[in-house]
Amino acid sequence: MRHQGEAERAFRRALDLNPNFALAHARLAASLATQGAHQEAVDSAEHALRQSPRDRSVGTYASLAMATVHFAAGRYPECVTWARNVIENSPEWLAGHAVLTAALAMEGDLTAAAEARDTLLRLRPGYSLTRMTENSPVTGELAERLREGLRKAGVPEA
Repeated sequence: MRHQGEAERAFRRALDLNPNFALAHARLAASLATQGAHQEAVDSAEHALRQSPRDRSVGTYASLAMATVHFAAGRYPECVTWARNVIENSPEWLAGHAVLTAALAMEGDLTAAAEARDTLLRLRPGYSLTRMTENSPVTGELAERLREGLRKAGVPEA
């Protein structure tokens, strides 16, 4: 799960072969966002969404990239909007629910964060901060802040 550098190289290679591959732009954006290359992540996500605005997979990864960038910058309301886009495109995908839960808690809306947490735990019983840490591609300070938000929302430690 923590091979973001390898993923980035693979997506860049795919784009060398086909510069119009919207999903590769979106996946690259998501990878770059977790690595802190925020402006490039935004550019790639926006490009993907322009190329293929109705593709749910493109929308999922591009929205996750945008949510991650906004979360990293402390722009929690914008993060919430993009995380909801992730969920709209892929309702069962945990990443969108986890980012939404953390962002709502970090912006201080603990009631909405608890509701988002309940949905997250309903989708993945046994989800915990330990599980997030072991399985998330996010590392470093961003991972710490995500854990902080999830903790505030009441996600179990283990």
